[in-house]
Amino acid sequence: MPIVIETKAIKPKKMRIDAIRIELEKAVTWEGDAIRKEYEKTTRTWRHKPTFEVIPEVTNDRVEVLVGTDDKIYKFIDEGTKVRYATMSPDWISKTTPRVIGSGAGRGRVLFVRKDRPRPGIEAREFSKIIEKQRKKPFQRAMQEAMKKGAAKVQQ
Repeated sequence: MPIVIETKAIKPKKMRIDAIRIELEKAVTWEGDAIRKEYEKTTRTWRHKPTFEVIPEVTNDRVEVLVGTDDKIYKFIDEGTKVRYATMSPDWISKTTPRVIGSGAGRGRVLFVRKDRPRPGIEAREFSKIIEKQRKKPFQRAMQEAMKKGAAKVQQ
């Protein structure tokens, strides 16, 4: 006589990942806006206003937000340069300070630009490094909180 063994798979309740994804998307967008505001502080007193774009991304294995600008002048100020071809007036005071988020009044003007007379470069302000350091832990906490909120909604 043959033996018949019947098995039944016990599966966990189907998890609605959508609730978690929605919470993560809200949180990453909010964090992106907070980072953009930090960047905007660095150009508050500038006449030349670069625009900062926020691109949030939530995939199955990654949550990230890209905040930045393609403005050349901002890049030169943030990352610094080896040489500068502009000669500034003697009363020149920069609007920004290295490793300080913010922008002041500044003073002076460009007297002339000569490619054959390079001057010392622009000291890097390192805004991006400072903002990343300031926002890294709040970003991580916000993503953890979003996952908790989403998981709570899944279980309802």
